[in-house]
Amino acid sequence: MFVVPPLAGRIARYVGIALACMLFVALLLLWIAASMPRSWWYWSYMREAESYVLQFEKFKTEHGYYPDEDNQKIVELSESNPYFYESDGKQYCVGFSVGFDDTYRFCSTTKKWTYGSGPNPFRHEKAPQ
Repeated sequence: MFVVPPLAGRIARYVGIALACMLFVALLLLWIAASMPRSWWYWSYMREAESYVLQFEKFKTEHGYYPDEDNQKIVELSESNPYFYESDGKQYCVGFSVGFDDTYRFCSTTKKWTYGSGPNPFRHEKAPQ
């Protein structure tokens, strides 16, 4: 019969405890990062989106209408980009998403930022003249 010397058993136990502690710390750090307020992302996204608002207003001043959703070059629209832009030429909404459910939107009809997802406010209304 094979007998494990006491020293080898102790080392194996210490290695196991060290690995368990490292796993626990890694999971704790992941949990802290996931529950951290998203304010860092929020403020950087908000600053960028506000710059888009200024650019869309400048575009309208120069051309008389807001840029088309598909042809505009101000907001890069992609799956990896948190920003979005929607327009019918007479009004627009621009915004961003933080995480899965936190959506912030600025619309030219209200001229203020709103929180929450949902349909574009002007998609179901007649455009202003």
